[in-house]
Amino acid sequence: MPEVVRYPLAEFAVGRGQRVPLPESVEEIAEVVGREKAVRLVEGTRPSGRRRWRRQLYVPAEMTEEHRIVALIGIKAARRLSFSHANCILELPSCHALKKAYLADHVLRLHFQGANEAEIAREICVEKKTVTTLLEAADYWLSRLITPK
Repeated sequence: MPEVVRYPLAEFAVGRGQRVPLPESVEEIAEVVGREKAVRLVEGTRPSGRRRWRRQLYVPAEMTEEHRIVALIGIKAARRLSFSHANCILELPSCHALKKAYLADHVLRLHFQGANEAEIAREICVEKKTVTTLLEAADYWLSRLITPK
């Protein structure tokens, strides 16, 4: 695993996106290890099988310091997860609503800085239609995002 790894969705989930709901199974994990670490598990787990949105994570009964889960969320949180979900295979959904809110937040920030739709689309590598749709739903997203103090 590389030395420096960023988990922007996890950071967003406890920052501006803290009001965005998580899927039920991720929320259950968040009750054990915290919201940021639960989303970090989702981000750090590779898709498995034919469906790119499906992520499975096996939680062993004995968590060692060398385990991949420990590298993602730390030893204390990993042991709490192991205690609550020992020998389980967790299905981790992709947190679509959180990803959509993250994208909308980024689009709105660029828009408020004066970028037009075409520039925003190029910047974040999406179609202009996606940017237009997110800007049209700006009121919806702004009501769900926490504004920094």
